[in-house]
Amino acid sequence: MMRSRLIAIALFLALALTLAGFTVVSAAPSAGEELYIEYTVRPGDTLYSIAWRYGVTVRDLVAINHIRNPNLIYVGQVLRIPKQPTATPTPSPSPTATPGPTTIVTYHVHPGDTLYRIALGHDVSVSTIVRANRIRNPNLIYVEQALEIPSSHPGIVLSSPTQGMDVSSPVTVTGQSDTFEGNVVVDVLDRGFRRVGTTTAMGGAMGTYAPFTATVAYGGVRYPQWGYVEAYWQSPKDGSKLDAVTVRVRLNPAEGTPPAERYHVVRWGETLYGISRRYGVTIREIAAANGIRNVNLIYAGQRLIIP
Repeated sequence: MMRSRLIAIALFLALALTLAGFTVVSAAPSAGEELYIEYTVRPGDTLYSIAWRYGVTVRDLVAINHIRNPNLIYVGQVLRIPKQPTATPTPSPSPTATPGPTTIVTYHVHPGDTLYRIALGHDVSVSTIVRANRIRNPNLIYVEQALEIPSSHPGIVLSSPTQGMDVSSPVTVTGQSDTFEGNVVVDVLDRGFRRVGTTTAMGGAMGTYAPFTATVAYGGVRYPQWGYVEAYWQSPKDGSKLDAVTVRVRLNPAEGTPPAERYHVVRWGETLYGISRRYGVTIREIAAANGIRNVNLIYAGQRLIIP
């Protein structure tokens, strides 16, 4: 009798363990299991390089280690880095998590930019920008090129103005932001990327989005031309632009600025392209104003009207 009871108990336990193997999909960490690993900062390290190495974000490291200035870490500093979760294989299927939405922001290449510098300023990898824009040669980008930069949590998202919009001074700029201490700088740039107006606004900070509105007056624009509205926040360490986004707009002349006529006398070696860049107008506008049929044929001493 006792033997039969023991056999029944053994069968019951075996069945329970078998069913448990098919129903348990995850296990809670044991009391002694660490959720973080420790990393000691070495010479030349940055939060960006450490985050990239361990597959986490700079924002994760800032939040976990209570870092007030993301650009200021020191050699010998011990940082806690969250462990990446590992999948537990189960014989029964389980639903997969849906990745968070990705937001695309636009940035127009400025003179002197490189893909590495742009990626560093947006806390993404160079390969991410290369894939998003189908760039064949990462070392070859050009001024005014519009780059799409995907991010799960961009620092700044602009709502207005939109790409291609006609604007006049003052420009009203709206959007949402999540930046260090909530600061947002808003600039108006002419076609040559020269700043013709600037102001600051306050938005969200350190993980929380909040709307911002800025009114930017600009001057020195005598003729309609393509330009840019740019929003970013500045690094407390070196003043560099971070999370910069741009919108290409049509700038109307600033009120009170008389559209006086301009002329340019062609010099040896000059081209219409170089002249148009100098004055912030297009080759077609110069050609139309001067009745030029062949834009590749101008001569030294020729007097051009600059519209």
